[in-house]
Amino acid sequence: MPPTPGPPGPPKGNGNAVIAVLAGGLAVLVAIGVVAFLVLSSDGGRKRKRAGSSIVVPTATIPTPPSIDVPSSAPTPTSTGPRDVELSPTFFATSVQTSRGTYRQSSNWARACSAEAKPQLAALLRRTPCEGRLRGAMYQSPNKSVYVQMTAMKFATEADARKVSRAVNANVAPKIRVAYGNEPGHWWSSSSYGNHVLIRQSFVNESRNPGSRNGPAQTYGDTLIRKFHAVLGNLYIWAD
Repeated sequence: MPPTPGPPGPPKGNGNAVIAVLAGGLAVLVAIGVVAFLVLSSDGGRKRKRAGSSIVVPTATIPTPPSIDVPSSAPTPTSTGPRDVELSPTFFATSVQTSRGTYRQSSNWARACSAEAKPQLAALLRRTPCEGRLRGAMYQSPNKSVYVQMTAMKFATEADARKVSRAVNANVAPKIRVAYGNEPGHWWSSSSYGNHVLIRQSFVNESRNPGSRNGPAQTYGDTLIRKFHAVLGNLYIWAD
């Protein structure tokens, strides 16, 4: 009698198939994990980059302070006594460089003080006479529309010069020499250094109105007298 067949054995190759399936599943899981890690890492990197980006802040513009005319350095005077300074015919230069630009001379003159003075100033000069001749010059300002007349006078003492300068600042001034018409409305001021007095009168060309205190006639005139005051001061400092 033939023998009874036993239970069927496992299919041929089944063990290898299971191993292959498991290995394949594991590879898929590993691949998914890697992709997820890369995605998260990339996203995190972008987030960190955004969080760490610097903010551009505009640099504040600091205005440059206006330049100021400062007299050049000079030695300390060796004597404390009065110094005899004479202004040369070229004291009022043909062109003057300032912080506002270049002033250009249009005319100049040298005459007797009383010939150039208005009535009130003429009366003061009879009591406190100037020495020598009055020197004057007319300048056109850098803006071409303002004219500045400069006047220089010398007196016997510093006290006389200060007295006349204060009087001019109060209410009196020389006449303005204009090529045509009447004397225009103008601003004026005066300063003294040593025995000399400087006077400036400034006006807008062809205008009867001198403008405001902050207007061009006032500001351009003020700049020019300050420049000449510095020049005059250096003449005294450097005088023997």
